[in-house]
Amino acid sequence: MRIAATLAAFFFFINFAVAEKVGCPPREKLMQSLKNTGMVSVYRGWSDRGHITEIWMQLEGDGGAWAAVVHLPNNHSCVVDQGIKATLQLSGKTVI
Repeated sequence: MRIAATLAAFFFFINFAVAEKVGCPPREKLMQSLKNTGMVSVYRGWSDRGHITEIWMQLEGDGGAWAAVVHLPNNHSCVVDQGIKATLQLSGKTVI
């Protein structure tokens, strides 16, 4: 039973490491890919966790595609979430 658990953990960590490398390319490569799909940066902020979070959106068309990107200190960036049917909420908003 211990051997099975050790092997499962081993494969999990290897797969996690590979996914991390594939999912977090160099920053410039990911930014160019987002621009090539017609997305523009609409929000950027410093996280309390020590990285920059940026929201990208397709402003043209009806799809409203968006992506949340985390920029890490090692100059790699990760898409941490994405979706469709996004709308900008800043128009006409006031600070409370």
